[in-house]
Amino acid sequence: MRPSLPGRPSSSTVAGYAPNYSQCQNCRIAEAIVLNLESLFDIAGRHIVVTGGASGIGEAIARGLATLGALVFSLDNVHEDMAPKKEGMGTLIQMHLDVSDEEQVRTVFRRITAEVSGVDALFSNAGISGKPIPFQSLTIQEWQRIHSVNLDGTFLVAREAVRIMEPARRGKLVFTNSVWGFVAASGVALSPYASSKGALVNLIRHLAVELAPLGITVNGIAPAGIRTRIADGFYDDPDAVELLRRSIPLGRIVEADTIIGTAAYLASSASDHMTGHTMVVDGGLLAQ
Repeated sequence: MRPSLPGRPSSSTVAGYAPNYSQCQNCRIAEAIVLNLESLFDIAGRHIVVTGGASGIGEAIARGLATLGALVFSLDNVHEDMAPKKEGMGTLIQMHLDVSDEEQVRTVFRRITAEVSGVDALFSNAGISGKPIPFQSLTIQEWQRIHSVNLDGTFLVAREAVRIMEPARRGKLVFTNSVWGFVAASGVALSPYASSKGALVNLIRHLAVELAPLGITVNGIAPAGIRTRIADGFYDDPDAVELLRRSIPLGRIVEADTIIGTAAYLASSASDHMTGHTMVVDGGLLAQ
């Protein structure tokens, strides 16, 4: 049922009420706004690629956007290629991809463009944190392993997506970041992870400016206090979890589907004039 507009009752509650918008300019404007809201947030039929879609935030984004009507390609290195399946009002297609493998990335995006005419949005979500290791004990191999997924992988998939989006002169890139890209992870030796996420913060800003003439927006999502596979080791420690919970003003640890609303906004036309920013979804952690 269409919601009532300000200043007039709903026809469903007042018998025989038949508004005449031609007699009220403000009513016509309000009616246009209400009618436009549905299309503003509508992502039905959009072609969306999500990396790291097998679990956690990536899975929540992939399934959530498909449920809202999008055709979603869920890419992950633990996926086996699967035929399209119905997910809510949309469709979910799973494909195997190691985002750190340049040739795999090229091949998968060629397969995607063979299936659909273009890509409307990319959610670059694949990432790893590694185990906490004191900085002085880090090996170059471990440092490069984490950056190869979190930073290089984002570069590789974003580059392919931009190549597809450029002819259409429109598109949306969304990178999953972290609050540890903005502040130090106090008491946790995760310097490779934090540095890779910090790099994404400025990559988002730079690409937003560089790609703006192509009609492509670039934004990020920085979560905190969300249970995910990437942080399984952390959430196995009840003392650490309680310490984190107390540090969050809203006082709770949440599940990955908390991100769906933010992702849907960034995938929709509602965010068309937003670029170069990272939306922080952290229960108020960084506000302190």
